[in-house]
Amino acid sequence: MALLPFLPPLAWTLVIAWFSQESWSSEGTEFLLPRLAALLPWITPDQARAALWFIRKGAHVTEYGVLAALWMHALAPRLRRGALAALGLSLGMRINPNLLGTLGRGGTK
Repeated sequence: MALLPFLPPLAWTLVIAWFSQESWSSEGTEFLLPRLAALLPWITPDQARAALWFIRKGAHVTEYGVLAALWMHALAPRLRRGALAALGLSLGMRINPNLLGTLGRGGTK
């Protein structure tokens, strides 16, 4: 039971690793461009690429924000500085690609 609070952040780390694979790279997500163009028919192909870039970067912020919140929930009752530790773990995951190297394609997108 003591490990139960740590399961959500560890599971979310696996989700991030899965989305860090080559199939979700910028080249791998180009299949979304026609869907985006259909949704917004007035945009040019260059604007669609730019919009997809912003969507992808927003997803990065969101996924690591969720990870920080999950770590904070797991660590806050156990550490006086749980929020700081949660932020450090989440940023460490993003900054050091080797932390996800064995799970995904290296943690970079």
